[in-house]
Amino acid sequence: MMMNKLQPYFDLFYDPPRRQEKLKNRRKLTLVLDLDETLVHSCQIPKPNLKYDMTVKCTIQKIETLFYVYKRPYVDQFLKQASKWFNIVIFTSSLQVYADPIIDFLDPNQQVKERLFRESCEQLAGNWIKDLSVLFTRFDRCVIVDNSPVAFTRNWENGIPIRTWDGDPLDKELKKLLTFLDGLRSLRDVRHILKFRSLSYN
Repeated sequence: MMMNKLQPYFDLFYDPPRRQEKLKNRRKLTLVLDLDETLVHSCQIPKPNLKYDMTVKCTIQKIETLFYVYKRPYVDQFLKQASKWFNIVIFTSSLQVYADPIIDFLDPNQQVKERLFRESCEQLAGNWIKDLSVLFTRFDRCVIVDNSPVAFTRNWENGIPIRTWDGDPLDKELKKLLTFLDGLRSLRDVRHILKFRSLSYN
């Protein structure tokens, strides 16, 4: 997978004996997370062999819709640990009326520092683009994780693609991702590593 492919580049910038010292002196890295198909999966018809974790009823374009929401495996552990290491932002192309209740459910302890919704995205050729300049003026200590690489087109060297999750109960991508993110924490500029990664998450 991507973590293994990037290991040689980690070795160029990663100094284990000095890592704890570096972590003390670095400002916290900001982790920008997508919501749908990255942290959760939602659908209007419940999956027959998978228990949903919550429901969201909202009115979109004057139509009341009920969504069945499933949490990706390891999402609770991921967010708990990631919140200790990073400033967490959730940046979704979904509407706030739908996304807010899901984020509240995922984050009962209010560890997510900021939420951005569809109005903060740019639409380009039918795709939603998430430009990190709405959040930052510097991009050395920020990472965006999204199942759609097109979303971070404006900030290619800050992006980490993750496999789309549509309900597989055996999925382990968030667990693997956490290990990879741990390796980025002590870097002065995450782009030194992420610019070497390929489009594929495999």
